[in-house]
Amino acid sequence: MKPVAFLKLSRLLLCSSILVFSSQVNAATAADSGAGRLAAIAADVAVLDVRYPAGSLSDSAGAAAALLATQGLQQNLQTWYLDTQHHCYELFFVNNCLKQSKLDRRRYRPVLDRVAFEAQALQRRLRAEQRDRETVEKQAK
Repeated sequence: MKPVAFLKLSRLLLCSSILVFSSQVNAATAADSGAGRLAAIAADVAVLDVRYPAGSLSDSAGAAAALLATQGLQQNLQTWYLDTQHHCYELFFVNNCLKQSKLDRRRYRPVLDRVAFEAQALQRRLRAEQRDRETVEKQAK
């Protein structure tokens, strides 16, 4: 190998290793802040799951409160997911990072979806019962 070619190759390897290292440091910092946000979201989802176990919603006010809490947590989770996805593209192994962020999001979505579905179903049922009562009252007159 010629000395000039060797110098070019060594410069190229040095530059690429610096780029990979710096991207890993930036991504690690972003991942640390993302991990903290995910831990906070996980704690909030656990509290929501304990507060609204399956079949516990019985009135309109409770359903509205559960729906509001669920929407806020879903928004936080989606924001975390988009931020994490953005930071994944700074890493060398992009696909592994994207896959892990999807798995992390999927871990909390079922609880949020269950509570939101139950709250919406209860609100629908209560509105239908109210319409039925109003219809019966109109027919009685």
